[in-house]
Amino acid sequence: RVFPTCEILLGEMTTGSRFVLYVVDNNLSEAGGVLKGPACVSRVRGMHPGALIIGLSTQDQDPGFVANGARTFFSKMKVVTQQDFVDALASLLK
Repeated sequence: RVFPTCEILLGEMTTGSRFVLYVVDNNLSEAGGVLKGPACVSRVRGMHPGALIIGLSTQDQDPGFVANGARTFFSKMKVVTQQDFVDALASLLK
């Protein structure tokens, strides 16, 4: 599922929903969200400690995803195609 803001995702999680993978974008404010990606990762990690979380941003450097509990960070500027992203995910699951 796609959640336009972290707040909506966290609300869903308070009902008991959990997911195998969370891909969290850095800028969630366009849809009205207040929490930035790294803060969202921290909250998700607190609610689902065993989750696989990946941070995603247009920035070249990790803006804090890994420090807040993400397994890794991908720059949208370096992941060129959908297959690049799929390959990177597959390498994490090995």
